Amino acid sequence: MYLPAFSYLGPIPLGTVLLLAALAAGLLLASRLDRTQKVTELLWSMLIGGALGDKAVYIFSDLPYYMHHLSHLLFTPMSAWGIGGMIIGALIGLIWVYWRYRRQWHLSDIDTLAMTVAAMLLIRAPGQNLVGIPAPNWPRAIAVSLDGTLVFPSYALWAVLLVLVLIGGGILYRHWRLLWPGATAGAVMLGIAIAWLATSLTLPTHGVPFTLGQWLALAAAVAGFRLMTPATNCEN
Repeated sequence: MYLPAFSYLGPIPLGTVLLLAALAAGLLLASRLDRTQKVTELLWSMLIGGALGDKAVYIFSDLPYYMHHLSHLLFTPMSAWGIGGMIIGALIGLIWVYWRYRRQWHLSDIDTLAMTVAAMLLIRAPGQNLVGIPAPNWPRAIAVSLDGTLVFPSYALWAVLLVLVLIGGGILYRHWRLLWPGATAGAVMLGIAIAWLATSLTLPTHGVPFTLGQWLALAAAVAGFRLMTPATNCEN
């Protein structure tokens, strides 16, 4: 059965292809949903900032090497340092665009951003190497074989749950975006949080009681619930 880590489109890993497809689809969707283009500019700024932040970490960590091997910056290895630089760069991009339009943001913009992020996560999901805990008693039609051991296909659960989140969010966005701004974003954030918490329960824990992803999901759930409360929406 399908395993993301061992799937390729030619010489390129499927995960990389789906990541690029998710980014392209997200930018296209944001440009179509947001007439002001603020959300599209925000995404572009975060993507460029994240990419530059990732490369900057490697440049500063070993400047002489990359000065003589500039081509190696195109495919830097995935590491905690690189992810940290990517997050910092994306945050700088986010803050810059937010400050630029600081008097023009509305809850409806957050609705558009939430729908865009949900679509990007869904497209990316089949390429994520989310291989779950051993599932020897599961049917072979559901479980996947990894080194002779049947394991739970957590990536499939994550993708299915995201489909449900996107369908529900799409219904809210179409019918309630103007009447109840912020509700779509809140519901989507809450749905993504629940989807990830459910998926994470099928993943190996490696001795860690709560992972960073689970803490972030809990924070997203609280923020999503807050956006759905009437008090928040009365302000906009």
